[in-house]
Amino acid sequence: ITGQELESKGYRNVFDALQSQTQNTGFTQGADYGNTFTPAANALSLRGLGPNHTLVLVDGRRVADYPIAYDGNVNFVNLANIPSAMIDRIEILNGAASAVYGSDAIAGVVNIIMKKHIDGIEVNVKGGRTWDGGGGNGRLQVSGGKEFGALSTVFGLEISKTNPIWSGQRDFMASSTLEGEPPTKTWARQNLDTGRYVGAAGACGPLAGIGAFGGTSTVGTRNGAYCGSGGAQPSYWTTQTNNVSENLYGGVEYRLSDLVTLFGSVSTAWNQTENNTRGPSWTSAAATTGYFFNQETGANEAWTKRISPQEIGGASVWNKHWNDVAGNLITGLRGKVPDSSWNYEFTYSASGYQSRATVPRLLSNVDSYYLGPQLGTAADGAPIYAPSAARFATPLTPNQFASMYGESTSRNNTWTQTFSLAANGNLFSLPAGPVRAAGVIEYGTQGFSNSIDPALNQGVYYNAAGATGASGNRKRYAAAVELRVPILSQLTANVATRYDDYSFAGTRNNKLTYDLGLEYRPLRELLLRGNYGTSFRAPDMNYIFMSQSKGYFESTTDYFRCNQSGKSLASCEYANVSPGSNFIQKGNANLKPENGKSWGAGFVLAPTPDIDLSADYYNIRIDNLVTTIDPDNL
Repeated sequence: ITGQELESKGYRNVFDALQSQTQNTGFTQGADYGNTFTPAANALSLRGLGPNHTLVLVDGRRVADYPIAYDGNVNFVNLANIPSAMIDRIEILNGAASAVYGSDAIAGVVNIIMKKHIDGIEVNVKGGRTWDGGGGNGRLQVSGGKEFGALSTVFGLEISKTNPIWSGQRDFMASSTLEGEPPTKTWARQNLDTGRYVGAAGACGPLAGIGAFGGTSTVGTRNGAYCGSGGAQPSYWTTQTNNVSENLYGGVEYRLSDLVTLFGSVSTAWNQTENNTRGPSWTSAAATTGYFFNQETGANEAWTKRISPQEIGGASVWNKHWNDVAGNLITGLRGKVPDSSWNYEFTYSASGYQSRATVPRLLSNVDSYYLGPQLGTAADGAPIYAPSAARFATPLTPNQFASMYGESTSRNNTWTQTFSLAANGNLFSLPAGPVRAAGVIEYGTQGFSNSIDPALNQGVYYNAAGATGASGNRKRYAAAVELRVPILSQLTANVATRYDDYSFAGTRNNKLTYDLGLEYRPLRELLLRGNYGTSFRAPDMNYIFMSQSKGYFESTTDYFRCNQSGKSLASCEYANVSPGSNFIQKGNANLKPENGKSWGAGFVLAPTPDIDLSADYYNIRIDNLVTTIDPDNL
């Protein structure tokens, strides 16, 4: 994919271009997916094998992973921080490629190659808007370069802004009741001893009076009434993420002689992202029993309240923020061995990424505001309160809400560095031509750290789950050799092998991989090709070093309780319950590498310079796959 195609086809960035390729058959939760672990990043899934099975390189070098694991589990490279104006081309290597590039290259390799020479300055401005409001966007690109004798320089600047689109700005998403769902509870008081909702009639009027959620009304059920609204969920949901990004790139080459060149490049990126997936809501005693004993009524009760945008001063007050900074440095020396066909390159590369996440949270004083002081504990462990229903039914003011919430901040970092020495040239000649060879020796290290807000474990926030930070690092050694052998004038073989050795947490993983390929060209217009190779993936850093963390499944079925009830799964009340069961997970330093095998065959037919047809079959198998077990299996 050339840089010219990026512009002419209207791709906004590298992710857009790669997402449209036929190899990209896997769905990923991107920056606009909303309620994910990584809403400020874009991931790629070639062949549908997951973001961690595609190796992404910049100028042939590894870059730091995004600091937060995709879906809370796997590490990946964020494709949102590469200035498209500075891209010369993107090369995609299909199938297993560990014999050349090492770990992660099971589904394929994406190599993003930056421009090395530009003459002059080019300015590109692009802007757009949506017909129904929201989503306005703009982008400024400035790129250029100049030759100063033996010195060649290039630079690029890219600034972009994308405004959010809120669900409420689109008629078909503005209310959940459009799809036949019942109104979402915005105020509910339930007597758990009888199962009935009580006291709603007097509360809905004040909420309706301030226009809460675009309209709140009394919802009657066979078990009483509660206050509800179809706009409770959409009013807080951004379906397109708000983003501001700034990217800088600079590169130099200095020819020391006709045989030796110094080179280097540096890039930095800043991303500010905001999104919203749910507003503030409160449930009585949520951190313990979820209900309380009401001393005024003598009953066990559960009270819930969704706080509307009108009460907090606008939905954007509850936005989550991510401030990301990324940097990449490459420097080295390349040259040619005198009086030979051999070229060499010694390179040092380093990359780092920091993501700071800021999340609004209710403070623990929200319990005392709605329920008053705790008066003791009942025999079953439920707290005892004597709350005033009048306060519960009175809408908040923005000033009152400001005293009930704060913001927690987590800091997440990753880094990687690599030293490499590579060489290529002719080994010897055969009747059909020279045997070409390439080799590389590498040493690299990488690490990460996740730091959480200490207040999460100090009772500052309402219903905050305990959290712990995590960190780890590892180092690797590698050596690889690749040969291109012309067997006949029309038949060429490619042979590669590589050895990788990883060490981390007192353990070592090593792997030898190989790849065999054939290319046969019976006609100038026809190429037949096939390959077989092995590949591997060292365990994700997150899988190794993750501290104990808590979460919940989107939905789960309790097969045991459904069996006890004697009902079918279709009618069982314990089937497909959402949200589902809670879980606890942590890392495991004893994980072994995943092993892959890949083979494929195909052809390329180019009857004219303007027509190019290719068809390929790929068969990729992964053994010892590291994955999270499905809740149904558990």
